[in-house]
Amino acid sequence: MDEIYHHALKLLRTRDHTKRQLQQRLEAKYGRVPDDVLLQLSAKRYLDNRRYADNFVAKHADAHPDRVREQLHEAGIDNRTIDLVIDAFEWP
Repeated sequence: MDEIYHHALKLLRTRDHTKRQLQQRLEAKYGRVPDDVLLQLSAKRYLDNRRYADNFVAKHADAHPDRVREQLHEAGIDNRTIDLVIDAFEWP
């Protein structure tokens, strides 16, 4: 588990990931990922879907909100979080 956790930290140092994205990357390398790994990363706020969504929306402010919504959904963000982030952002 320590090896998986440290690899997850390495991945998160290079860029933010959603929980789904990180789990897929880790499973591709290690197979099954213990739930504790993702729980620890979330508890320490190294892994945060809301932060990812906020940053993604700000970075893609020039795109249509429906397209941003679709991309967030594909990344594994839940509909409630997507709605909160899209509605809170002031689109041009």
